[in-house]
Amino acid sequence: MSESLSLGELIAADQPSVSWPSDWAATTKRLFTTTSAGLGQPTLLNSASIEEVLTCPGWWAGQREVDESELSMAGFRLKATRRVARRWLAENLGSTGSVQPLTFTGQVLHRFAATDDLLGHWIRMMPAGQLAELRAEVAMGLVRLDADWPNRSALPSLVPGAVSARTRLGRMTLSSELVDATVGAASVVDGGFEAGAMLVSFSMTPPTPARLEGLGPAVLLHGLRTGCPPARIVSWDLVGGTGIARTVDNEFVSMWCERVCEATRCIGEMQSWFEPRLNGGEHCQICPLFDRCPAADRSEYAW
Repeated sequence: MSESLSLGELIAADQPSVSWPSDWAATTKRLFTTTSAGLGQPTLLNSASIEEVLTCPGWWAGQREVDESELSMAGFRLKATRRVARRWLAENLGSTGSVQPLTFTGQVLHRFAATDDLLGHWIRMMPAGQLAELRAEVAMGLVRLDADWPNRSALPSLVPGAVSARTRLGRMTLSSELVDATVGAASVVDGGFEAGAMLVSFSMTPPTPARLEGLGPAVLLHGLRTGCPPARIVSWDLVGGTGIARTVDNEFVSMWCERVCEATRCIGEMQSWFEPRLNGGEHCQICPLFDRCPAADRSEYAW
């Protein structure tokens, strides 16, 4: 894993060559589809739900009772920021923007506010002062993005967002909304693939190894769509202007394939009324079932 670097440095860094067989996508799709046969009903999996069910099945069940409208203020701010950043990349794909970032941000937030989704509702409900703060904060992130990625016009391939954010695999749908830019593409070599793409995920806090690891489903989705996983994944802080990256190797991909299958099997057992093993831990304090879970450790200094 790389030390904290600027986005331009991370994008330009040399990448080790990782090769994948030509049937990787077909084999992986078959694995997930077969495993999903144990599900009693269609089920959505992403990095958060996989972490929940593998940490404690009760935590996963509790999160299913939480309405998306209860997303935290920080969660909505990050969602708005990342959507604006993607639009900025899409409308200024080859170079820095011709429109001032503050003006652009205001225009995009205004368009978001006119939508019927939760983000639009949240923006409409924001007090004028908070909306002005959000606009300024997001605009500064765009300024940072242009300053730290000035040479993106020279890149052979840059796609805002992911090449695939969701795919259905039997009764399981794998999803990830964490990719904000896809750079590069794989090459066909000796009947297989040589990984060449890089997935970039934006945040508003310093990057962490855990955030990189959470891109696992995005890695699998990219591979299922293009034929092989990306070569590298990057987490970059729009506020601080630093990021970290790691190579996507066979160990990382195999680990996430196992995690997806294990999570699918565990959820299938619960849907078949199999009594899951509940695990107490730090997650209990944020679990919606905390008050009625027999496994929750309620001691004041449990963690």
